[in-house]
Amino acid sequence: MTKYVFKPEKGVTEEVWLDIGSGDPWAVWRSMPHPEERMGTDRKKLLLVAHLLRQVADQLTSPVFLEAIEAGEKYADGLISFNDCWTANHDAYEVFDTTEIPDEAAFDAANCAQHYIYEQNETAEMVVRAAGSRAARLAGPNAQNADKARDAAQHGMKSLIRRLINEVHGNPFRPVAFAPEWRTDTAIALARTMYESREFGAMPILADALQDAGCDNDDILNHCRDAAQVHVRGCWVVDLVLGKE
Repeated sequence: MTKYVFKPEKGVTEEVWLDIGSGDPWAVWRSMPHPEERMGTDRKKLLLVAHLLRQVADQLTSPVFLEAIEAGEKYADGLISFNDCWTANHDAYEVFDTTEIPDEAAFDAANCAQHYIYEQNETAEMVVRAAGSRAARLAGPNAQNADKARDAAQHGMKSLIRRLINEVHGNPFRPVAFAPEWRTDTAIALARTMYESREFGAMPILADALQDAGCDNDDILNHCRDAAQVHVRGCWVVDLVLGKE
């Protein structure tokens, strides 16, 4: 199993890590735990960036771009080989490189999708621009409205990125020990259903199931019950229940 190591960038303290409302998200991004092995698959980052790309996927003009995103998710969970994943990336690149793309929003979304499997860090930064381009296009022809929409969407995407870093890694300054007895059939079934469907509305119910099993860890229970938290595949609590790295 892939082992993650945590070496925060200088200046990224526990306080900075937990403060999702301010500061530069990229310093925290660079501090995310990463696979110990040099060539290890950074599963959590692949899943996080896939979720970001789905926020602009309505601007994609070819199914091959969405297939590249899906391939990254499948590879992250060991469902397809690296060669199959890379083939999807190559197909997306070929379409991007040879097809006339009709507008800025479609271009930026496709550029992110064809870049995703190759480099997740750069793609995360690129998707901020793509979110702005998407919002400007949807705002219509009025330039002032488009500029306001672009700025708001870019700010919103940065905020989402910041939230998702904590969503997939929790607080690495204080790792949580997950007791095997908390992993009941009910908890596993709830977690697996949410993971497979990408619908996480049952997180408070998962908290109840974990508590019934004896879980008294406030970080786990509060994360499940936080109504403001965005949950995605790679959620640190769901991963603990399912025994994923």
